[in-house]
Amino acid sequence: MYPYRLSGYEAAPGTTITVGGTATGIFRGPYSVLSKSGTIRYYYEGGVGNTTIADVFGNIIAKKTAPHQRMDVEIIPDSPSLTFVTSSTYPMLSAYTPGCGTYTLHIRGNNFNTGYLLAGYKTLKLSQNTALTVSASAFPSIGFDDFIIEEGSVLTLGGTMSRTLTLSVTPRGDHMENTSFVVMNVDPDTYAKLSLNANSGMGSLRYDATTGNVWFDSSYGYVTYVINDTESQATTPVNNKVYASGHTMALEDPGVTVLSDGRTFVGWRNTVSGVLYKRGSYYTVTVGENVLEAVWSSGVAYTSGYATVAPPVSVSKAEGETMVLADLRGSTVIDTNGNLLSFFGWMDGTTTYYAGDEYTLGAYTSYLKALWAITVCVNSSYAGGDSDGSYEKPYTSLNAAYPVLQTKLSGNAYQAGSILFIGSQTVDLDDNTNSIYTYQSNSKYTNYSANLAAAGKPVLFAADTSSSVITYSSPSYVFYIAFNNTVMFDNMTMKLNTLTTSRIYTLSGDMTFGASFNTYENSLSNKNKNRGLGIDYSLNKCASYTVRLYGGDFYFVYLGSSSSARNHFLYAGNGTSTPILNLICMNNTDVRNNSVGVIRSGTVNHLSFSYAGTEKFVTGSMDITIKGGQIIKISDAYSSYSTVEHLADCGRYLTFDGFTGSVLFTHTNIGTVPGLPGNYANGLDRISL
Repeated sequence: MYPYRLSGYEAAPGTTITVGGTATGIFRGPYSVLSKSGTIRYYYEGGVGNTTIADVFGNIIAKKTAPHQRMDVEIIPDSPSLTFVTSSTYPMLSAYTPGCGTYTLHIRGNNFNTGYLLAGYKTLKLSQNTALTVSASAFPSIGFDDFIIEEGSVLTLGGTMSRTLTLSVTPRGDHMENTSFVVMNVDPDTYAKLSLNANSGMGSLRYDATTGNVWFDSSYGYVTYVINDTESQATTPVNNKVYASGHTMALEDPGVTVLSDGRTFVGWRNTVSGVLYKRGSYYTVTVGENVLEAVWSSGVAYTSGYATVAPPVSVSKAEGETMVLADLRGSTVIDTNGNLLSFFGWMDGTTTYYAGDEYTLGAYTSYLKALWAITVCVNSSYAGGDSDGSYEKPYTSLNAAYPVLQTKLSGNAYQAGSILFIGSQTVDLDDNTNSIYTYQSNSKYTNYSANLAAAGKPVLFAADTSSSVITYSSPSYVFYIAFNNTVMFDNMTMKLNTLTTSRIYTLSGDMTFGASFNTYENSLSNKNKNRGLGIDYSLNKCASYTVRLYGGDFYFVYLGSSSSARNHFLYAGNGTSTPILNLICMNNTDVRNNSVGVIRSGTVNHLSFSYAGTEKFVTGSMDITIKGGQIIKISDAYSSYSTVEHLADCGRYLTFDGFTGSVLFTHTNIGTVPGLPGNYANGLDRISL
């Protein structure tokens, strides 16, 4: 059987001929009349027994001792049990004839035996993760001076090859999957005879004399265009080309350049270097995968990360404009581990933002991904006796739930946690079961401060409905409630049954009260069993401390610290929410730091550019910007007198930015004792409109 010439017709270049596993007969190679140039591939599948190929090079019947056909021929054994017959009368004495094609032995999937290494092959090719180990002495004295090794395959040679070798390294598909990988294992003498084919391998060889491994360091590069899921209406260009490192190419446009929300295509950003290539630019390819992500004009695109939670609609705005970040409060999902997650906020890379934050648009689209908090549920009415923290089987107290949350947050799986109260219930601040609190006392008060143990990560305290009343109770002792990490309260109604007006603060981390946070009834009356809620900045130890008051009623907000190394920030209202701040002023201490506040909505009964006292040396500053809301009164003094020079070294700045409304401003001539005004100069340093 002469498979290269069937029924009088010569095979065309590119022909693939397969001899099946059940075929019988004597198989010979190509006739000398085969005159076309190109490549023919010849697959031998092998059978139950040995399949014999009597004249694989077609030289015996042609009475030749060197390649004589014009085509290149690739022999691919798909069985390790084939037999190739040679002739002593017409042995192959050369693997190369000028003007003629050559033979390649292509081993794939480890279908090999040493009987396949016949004189007459010029090239040995390995593919499909072939790991071939063979002695150098198994190779004939002629031929096999070219090796082609596909990424993922490795040739191990025992002993030293006697001739110079040329190696070509090829990718498995369109491109190299790795920038460095092992292709051979040889001794130093063989490596000295090995060179890389400059026409077929974009890369270089590297030898590890300790292991004998020959590494190929690729200089291939390819471009992958990426479009964010939020712009799925656009389609990525298709580019399957492989380039030499340093090649310059024109970047293509996506299928859609104007999105339905009005955002327009700007260009492509390299996800590693961060460099933006504007539309129509040229790009220089580097080694390996070059990932280019589509960049769109100014706007915000949200992703929830879960198919069951629809993200907010993308927003298109001009660069420099501001917007209020959307809220998914109340949204919960179940993750792949079966854990309940609650919406916490938004992340832009590594920065966390909160629903209601004012976000300034940059030149290009920002992508905000929902941050989800691992959630442990509490329901004091649950009587199942099999609590596991799920919504169906909640714990019956914060004391039982909080240590579980700490454990869940101890690893790297979750970036935030949440306690979800199901229904109205009481948190007993005097109950220290499981040692979740440490208490502070002084000469006047015992256990006046309950400090909740650190969780290590931000924690959200919320309820199943915003009307669920969560009562923090310690009528005889506690009136300071402290946290040791970033905390947020939202979607709940807080009631304080404490000794007196309660201050809630963090020793480290920021604090947020969301737009769905409420305080119980007329908490500003500050009566027994329904105390007022105050915010105190002085005890936080962070260099930068931010408090967001987007919901709730607050008896006072005391800004400032005795440490000049700290910066304090206050954000009141999210632009539409209606918190009530009874009093904003500086702390009754020697305030030395800078405090900056922005009032966007809600009501402020008294904004006092002073401190709640009469004898403090204040050298810090208080800088308040009013953008919206209702401001009942602004004053430059809290008391009518001061026993020290009143705020002589304190910077006090007031800015109205887009505010519309009327404000009562009161000025006081500060005296040295009650009833004696005018001894100290007093007034704001700057009022800007």
